[in-house]
Amino acid sequence: SEIDEKEALAPIVELRNTMALAVLLIVLISALLSVLFARGLTAPISELASAAEALSAGDLDVSIEVRRDDEIGRLAQSFQTMRDSVKSMVDYQDAVIQALSVPVIPMGDAIAAVPLVGDLSIKRISKIRSDLLDDLQSVHARWVIIDITGVPFMDVDTFAELLRIVRSIKL
Repeated sequence: SEIDEKEALAPIVELRNTMALAVLLIVLISALLSVLFARGLTAPISELASAAEALSAGDLDVSIEVRRDDEIGRLAQSFQTMRDSVKSMVDYQDAVIQALSVPVIPMGDAIAAVPLVGDLSIKRISKIRSDLLDDLQSVHARWVIIDITGVPFMDVDTFAELLRIVRSIKL
């Protein structure tokens, strides 16, 4: 009883096909895992790069998520700390600038000077309106010189508001 060649090779062909299918599945699963692993590495780095770009553009309110406990997480935490530090310095500088935005300088008995320098924004005009009278009273000024020579440009609305402030000061 001779066995036909096809019949004799059938188990080998089946094993070959099974092995080819197993190798194909292993390659596909490896490729899928590689893609997922790569995304796991690149996604947080891309998010961090976007946050860094926003920070460099001056957006100090950008959110920097720290969801990892590895090198990327430590880098994100460092960016968060840097952002908080820069925001704190900018807030401090804004407070100092606001404090100096309406300087009242006593110039002798009953005279004070208020030199205004830089742009007069709506926010600054509001600050002038709210602080000027109290500051003038604290130095006992009866006369005030408002120096606007340091203001490079003033639109009509700003000038009108400044005139209203001057008229409201009755020393």
